Amino acid sequence: MSSSRLLPLAAVVLSAAAALPSAALAATPYSSPSGRAHSRVVTYERDGLRVVALQAAVTRSGGHLNVVATVKMKNFTLHDVTRFVRAGRCVRGSLAAPACKADALYSFVVPGGGEKTVVRKLTLPQPPSKVDAIELSVQPSARRQAYFSRGNGELLLRGNAWRGVGAGATYGVAFPADDDRAKRLSFDLPVTKPGQAYASVVWSGTAAPGAPTTLGKCDALTACTTSPLSAVSSRSGNQMFGNRFDLHNEGHAAITLGVADADGTPLLAAALPWPSKP
Repeated sequence: MSSSRLLPLAAVVLSAAAALPSAALAATPYSSPSGRAHSRVVTYERDGLRVVALQAAVTRSGGHLNVVATVKMKNFTLHDVTRFVRAGRCVRGSLAAPACKADALYSFVVPGGGEKTVVRKLTLPQPPSKVDAIELSVQPSARRQAYFSRGNGELLLRGNAWRGVGAGATYGVAFPADDDRAKRLSFDLPVTKPGQAYASVVWSGTAAPGAPTTLGKCDALTACTTSPLSAVSSRSGNQMFGNRFDLHNEGHAAITLGVADADGTPLLAAALPWPSKP
């Protein structure tokens, strides 16, 4: 095993425009939080668009959350495409799939044949303690989708993203090589019991499943201990790496995922806060 630092996952280009407020909620029945609490980041390649980065760094101040949200997308079509970012506190619903408000809602245009990076500084109300989560999603419509899998990406962060030693770290995913070697990720940490989660990792690209993949356990913004993570044949295939396994936390604040090509070129860098409360 080796030690490394939990650093920002990719360089970004700042955008000066401010976020637009919204109080829209999904028109679905609400229930008390139940099920497993998740930290999760998922990206999809659809409609000719690819998520190259979906990240957030969160700190808490005066009952509010200060979020630096980063979205980078590449457009493989010949026409401009508009995408919407919804960011907000999760207020009701199940812990596995909470209902989250659009406390911030903004759009951006990805030019045909090009790419766009947008960074926004957002202020969100703190979520209720029973839910203890915020969501950042990228989607084709301003309205909340019934299923996040119909959008381009989702980042669901639990309270360890803004509490304790993991506060202020950059969570989410970036694909530093910005090519086809790694181009999509599903990284999910549903907690099963105190100190334990059932981790699910799927990433795809031309370098999968053989590119060296590592899992890291981080004490704080520094000092991550990493170990190799192998593809499971029953969950992997041509250009797809898959593994699901029980993960024992051992008191760490965050979990990282890294993929590098055989020549050492970083292909994927992801980090999630541990999903349960201390």
